Amino acid sequence: MERRRYFRIEDEVGLVIVPDRGNRRSGAFSHDATELAQEFGDLSDSMSRHSDIVRTRMPDLCAYLEGINTKMDMLVNWMSARELSRPSQPIHSVELSASGIAFEHDRRLDVGAEVELRLLLFPERSCVRLSARVIRCNSRADGDAFYIALDFNEPDERERDRLAAHVMRRHSRILRGRNAAPR
Repeated sequence: MERRRYFRIEDEVGLVIVPDRGNRRSGAFSHDATELAQEFGDLSDSMSRHSDIVRTRMPDLCAYLEGINTKMDMLVNWMSARELSRPSQPIHSVELSASGIAFEHDRRLDVGAEVELRLLLFPERSCVRLSARVIRCNSRADGDAFYIALDFNEPDERERDRLAAHVMRRHSRILRGRNAAPR
């Protein structure tokens, strides 16, 4: 029996699968609005210490800069929503870990095939783009769908960290829900 490398959770996500037609190397994607949104988020995180200093010393300037940042975030989120036809609610039930994903899909994918996977994670509505390899594709008993399992190819560190942080937050929410349930 194979050991799991990371926590595995049940989750609801937005999901787009793009077959790799061999026109790009695995793990390398073109820059687009979704990637730009992630870059903005990463920059905001790295600038937070500086924002705190400016907020203390020049609160009016900080309020102005935060307004500009909000406008830019809104624009980039709108661009990526258009690009991905981004849903406002999760639409796919999945089993997710930092190393792979499993889900039901209406189309067969060939075992060993490389795909580009775009996950929209809720509630933060953050998009993660990953290169993955199909490791299992089993027809469901009724023949209407396929159970697909993918292993993520070496994601870049930011994507892996973003995904692992989401899995841990989701796992914590599940545990808090269990503890809060009446017994």
